[in-house]
Amino acid sequence: MIVETSHAQALSISLISACLLIACGVTDEPRTGPDPAATSPVNTSLDAGAKTTDGGLLSEEPFIIHQVEKGQTLWDIARAYDLRVVDILNANSMSDADARRLKPGLSIKVPGAAEPRPIETAADRSSSEEVAPKRTGGIYHTIKYRQTVWDMAYRFSVPVAEIMAANGFTREDVIALRAGQQVFIPGVERDLKGKVKHRQTPRQTKIQRRFGIRANKLELGSRRTASLLLTGQVDPRWVAAAGGERGRMPGTLRWPVTNGWFVRGYGSGKDGYHLAVDIAGEIGWNVRSAASGIVGYSGDGMKGYGNVVMVVHPGGWVTMYAHNSVNFVVAGQRVKRGEILAELGSSGISRGPHVHFEFIYNQKNCDPAVLFRPGIRHKDGHLTPIEYTTWKIPKKKPKWVKCAKRRNYPHDDTEFKKSDDSEKE
Repeated sequence: MIVETSHAQALSISLISACLLIACGVTDEPRTGPDPAATSPVNTSLDAGAKTTDGGLLSEEPFIIHQVEKGQTLWDIARAYDLRVVDILNANSMSDADARRLKPGLSIKVPGAAEPRPIETAADRSSSEEVAPKRTGGIYHTIKYRQTVWDMAYRFSVPVAEIMAANGFTREDVIALRAGQQVFIPGVERDLKGKVKHRQTPRQTKIQRRFGIRANKLELGSRRTASLLLTGQVDPRWVAAAGGERGRMPGTLRWPVTNGWFVRGYGSGKDGYHLAVDIAGEIGWNVRSAASGIVGYSGDGMKGYGNVVMVVHPGGWVTMYAHNSVNFVVAGQRVKRGEILAELGSSGISRGPHVHFEFIYNQKNCDPAVLFRPGIRHKDGHLTPIEYTTWKIPKKKPKWVKCAKRRNYPHDDTEFKKSDDSEKE
C-alpha cells in the first residue's frame, strides 16, 4: 500500500489535469495499444429486451437503442436516462477504445429505458444557464481550503469524471479552483435537515434490492464478511455462488487497471510486509475485476483502505481492490472478468491515485505477478519479462506463486473504523 501523506495534500496539478482529458464523456483510462482483455465492440443489431447476466442488463430488463448525435457524451446520455455512466459501459460491453470512439451515428444500448428521451448536451446547458444559472439534479458545493476535485468526489460519492463533465471543467478551470468557489455536484441532494445524501437512480435501487436479497441469504456485505475474506476464510456457499466450473480456478488474472502501471510489488516494504501489488493511474480511470466471481464486500468500513471491493472467485480465490474513489458494485452482485468495479482513487491512507490489489487464497496472501494478463505493465508500456503461468487446479499451485500469512501494516489494517462516514457529509 502506498502510505504516508493525506490525499488532499498529495494530489498534484498534473494528475488532476490529466484526469480532465477523460472527464467530458468518457470515464475510463486512455489506451496506447490493443487490450487483450477488453471486451468486444458495441453490437448495433441487438433486439430490445435481450437477457444478459448481472454485469450488463438485469434479467428481463428492457432497453432501447440510442443513436448518438453530435455533441453528445456518455455522461449526457446517462444523465438523461437517470443512469450512471458505468451502467451504459457495462450494458454495452464497451472497451476503453469503444468509449472514446463515441461518434455521431453510433448505436448504443440504454439499460432500463422504455422510450427515448431528449439529451441535453454541454452546449444546451451553457445556453440555458445564461438565463437560469441554478441547476437541478444536484447541489452547489462551496470549495473549502485545500479541497480538490477528488476530495469532493469521495465526500459526495460521485465519480470524479462526472463532476468534471457536469461542470465542463478545463485544465485552466481546475488549476484556478480556489476556496470559496462553487462547484455543481450531480446526483446528490439535501434532506429537510440540510444533510447531503447521494441520490440513487431507480436502477441503482433495483440493483441493490435484487442483489441485497442474495447478499443477505449468503451473509455477504458485512464487516464480518470483509474481515473473513481479508484473512482468506471463504465460506463454501460463496465459492458456489461465484459460478465457474466446480473445483476449478480462473487460471489467470486480468490486469485491474487497463493502462495502469506497476508501482509496488508483493513482499516489498519493511520486513516484506506488503503482500500486495499497487497499481497507479490517473483519477477517473476505472478499476476492473481481475476474474469473474461474486462481490463479497463493497464499502469503506476497513480502516486505512478507503473504498474497498472484495470479490470471491471460482475455486476460492479472493481479490481485493482498495483506495477507490467510488465503488460501482454491491455485495451479492456477480461480475464478469474485466467488468468495472470502481473508479480509481486515493481514499483512505494513500498519497496518490492507485489501486491496492491483494490476491488471497487458503488464508494466505499470494503473489499474483505470474498470473496477470497481459502481464505486469509499467508506465512506459512495457511488460515485466518474466515467465507467466496459470493456476486452475486448487491443489496444484505453481511454484512461482508465493503465498504467506498476512502481516500487519504500518496502520492497523485489520481493524474496522466505528464510523463509516467520518469524512463525508
